[in-house]
Formats: sequence, structure tokens, C-alpha cells
Amino acid sequence: MTSSEQAAGLLAAVEPTQAAAILDLASPDWAVARLAEMDPDRALMLLASMGAKRMENLLAAMERQQTVRLLSAVSKVFADQQRARLGLDFAQREAQQIIDRANLEAEAIRAAAQQQADAVLSSATQPSVAGESAQPKLPPQQRKAEPEADPESAPPRDTSVQPAIAPDELMTLPTELFLLMHGNDGRPRLHQAALELAICGATLCELVRSGLLTVDADCPVVVSGRECTDQIGALVLQSLATEPRQSVALWCRQLRRELFLRFAQRLADTGTVLPVHRRRILGATVHYKPNDQANANQPAVRLVRFMLDSSQQIDERTYLLAAIVKILGAEAELPADLRGAEVRELLANLLKSRRLTADLQAVVDGIEGAFVSLISLPRMQ
Repeated sequence: MTSSEQAAGLLAAVEPTQAAAILDLASPDWAVARLAEMDPDRALMLLASMGAKRMENLLAAMERQQTVRLLSAVSKVFADQQRARLGLDFAQREAQQIIDRANLEAEAIRAAAQQQADAVLSSATQPSVAGESAQPKLPPQQRKAEPEADPESAPPRDTSVQPAIAPDELMTLPTELFLLMHGNDGRPRLHQAALELAICGATLCELVRSGLLTVDADCPVVVSGRECTDQIGALVLQSLATEPRQSVALWCRQLRRELFLRFAQRLADTGTVLPVHRRRILGATVHYKPNDQANANQPAVRLVRFMLDSSQQIDERTYLLAAIVKILGAEAELPADLRGAEVRELLANLLKSRRLTADLQAVVDGIEGAFVSLISLPRMQ
């Protein structure tokens, strides 16, 4: 038998006046606990036999104990809610990881299917070639004499330097970068000024890749005698040709806003993104929501595939995309189910897998210089 049970038995056995005297000498909390263990009628009788001051102390002790029990119950409810919230967050993270893995697997299946389709198409064209080679050859005396080509009448060979990319692929890099750096809801995934710098630098990279631009002493220089069929590219070349020379970093800082808005308008006109206007306390803003999320995710998925499979030779455009992502510190935006340090390490190893031309490397260095000068300012413009 515990001491509490012994005390309760003793108070129940003695006379009410003696029990009241014992409770009167004890601490209020102990007395309240003993009264709670008694028969309600006997407890009320003992309270009535005590003085008014002592009764007030006991009632105050009762209120304190009731408050403690209430706080304990509230704390338990809060703890249960916290556990439920943690469970929900964990479930959401697991669901997102499953979606990301499914997207990667779907992209891998699509690439494998494309390779198989190319192989089937290639094999389908071989029989016609084989059929031509299988035709019997005529004896020399039955062959028709073919006229010899006249060197003077032959068309002149095109000795001009061919562009590195096709005209219809021009400006693919800034478009992919634009889609990668905007979320499903159209919100930019990094600071607006940094995003504008990246788009501006990617535009210069595409013009260098197409043979329309070179870099001399860190300054972009237009290649004479070449025509650009892209409207934005032609605007950039005209600006570079008519203005004094300036470094890549300085040019990107000055033209970043105008080029970003032109690209955003082009993507909106082609139906690639949907501009969503939102009102804020300090003014309105525009988010660019992708109309086809699966297509918008392809650049990031392709980049992650090269990061995870080092046996594949990365193409130049994807390499430039990886370099700009690293400059912006946007590795966390890639759909890889890995820790941040692991993603950064994979991206760094990927950038060691090949080298850029001197002109492209100068543009990439200029983008990095413009970004460093931007984040060093007291306030981004």
C-alpha cells in the first residue's frame, strides 16, 4: 500500500474534526489531492469545517491543479498535431520523389524508343540501296558513254564557314534556360535580375555557336558578311555593330531586361508559355506558366541524364546549359533525387568532361563576371 493510500485510509477513519485539523496543517496541494480521493459528501463536510482563509487556499490549489491538467491536455494535442504535420510533409516529399523518378524513367524510355525508331528507319532504307547494288552490271561494250563534266560549267563550291547550328535551332539555349528557371506555376526559380543575365548570356552563346559572333579581348564582335534569320539575334547583332565595343559582362548587364522581355513575348506568342498577371502590394508582376509541362521539363531531365550517365558524350548546348546553371547556383532546381552536395559534385564532374571553344569560354566567363558583380551590389536592380 502506498503512502497516498495510507493517508486516504487514515483520513477516512478519524473523526471529521480530526481529519479537518490534519488537512489544515498540510500543504494546500497535498490537501486537495486527499480531498479528491475522498467521498464527495465527506470532502464537502471537511471543507465546511475549515476556516474561510484555509478554504480559499484549497480552492486556489484546486484551480492550479485543474490548470496544470488542462495545459497538459493542450500540450498533448499540439504534440499530436506536430506529429501529423511531420507525417504529411514526409508523405509529400516521398510523392514528389516518386514523380521525379517516374519522369526520369519516362525520359529514358522515350530516348530508347527514339533510338529504336531511328534504327528501324535506317534498316528500312537499306534494302533499296542493296537492291541498286544487286543489279547486274552491263559489260563494258554495252555501257552508255557518260559525258564528262565540264569544269568550267560546274557550280562553284561554297567555301564559306558553315554555322555550327541550324537556323531553326538558333536561340534554343535561352529558350531552354527560360523554361528550366520557371516553376510549374510560372514563378521564377531565382532572382529576376540573375535570370535576365542568364538569358542574355545564353543568347550570345547561340550567336557564337552559329558563327555570327566572335569574342575579341572579352568583347563580342560581329562577323561580317553573315546574315541572321532570327529576329532577336538580328537585333543583338545590330546593337553590337552600331555601339562601341564593351565586355560581355557589361553588355549583359545593360541589355538583360530588354532581351528577357523579348524572349518572354516570343514564347507567349508561340504558345510555349502563358503570361499570368498578378497584383501585389508594391505593384503588378507577370509569371510565365508553361503550357506543356512535360516539354518544359525536357531540358532539365536531359541535363540530369548526362549527369548520372558519364558514359554519354554531352552535346555542346547541354554543356552550356550546365555551365550557366552552375554559375547561377541553381543546382537545387534540377529534378534529381539526390542531396545538394551530390548534385553539385555530379555537375562539376560533368563540366570536366569536355572543353569549350575560346569564344564560348569567353562568353561563359563574361556571364559569371556579370553575375558576380550583380550579387555584390547592395541591391539588385
